[in-house]
Amino acid sequence: MGKGKIQSAWLIAVFLLLVASGCGAGGGNGGGTGCPPSGSGDLVINVTGLPQGVNARVTVNGPSGSWTLTGSQTLQGVLAGTYTVTAEKVAQSDLLIRTAYSPGLGGSPACMRNGQATTVTVSYAQIPSSNKLWLDNGNPPAEARPRWASPPRFWAAPPPRAPA
Repeated sequence: MGKGKIQSAWLIAVFLLLVASGCGAGGGNGGGTGCPPSGSGDLVINVTGLPQGVNARVTVNGPSGSWTLTGSQTLQGVLAGTYTVTAEKVAQSDLLIRTAYSPGLGGSPACMRNGQATTVTVSYAQIPSSNKLWLDNGNPPAEARPRWASPPRFWAAPPPRAPA
């Protein structure tokens, strides 16, 4: 390759790098307006899919602060801006086997605009492998020996004698 071709390839590579650096990987707002930070509105958190007595674990973070929620709730008069909603797995207590639920989020991050109500939905679904009793029915390894416990010893006192 000649010196001119190497220089041309170098210039093309630099040009492509400059063009590529101006292209983001998404996540922007497209129009450059973003989520306006002025005003206030209502942030509605809808929680679905949990049986009665099982509390959700939902966290909301944004310009007005942070909240931990256990169910559906409307946060009224929160400052405009971007709010992020996250949720954790929860479980229903049971004496033998618990049922676990996994969250799915719709609408987060949410852009709260002045005078508007914005809704985020947290949909819980039962984890398919939960609330099941798992047993192993395989045979033990050939070299395994049973572990015997000492047999129980019961001593009974002789019955009392009847008075003669």
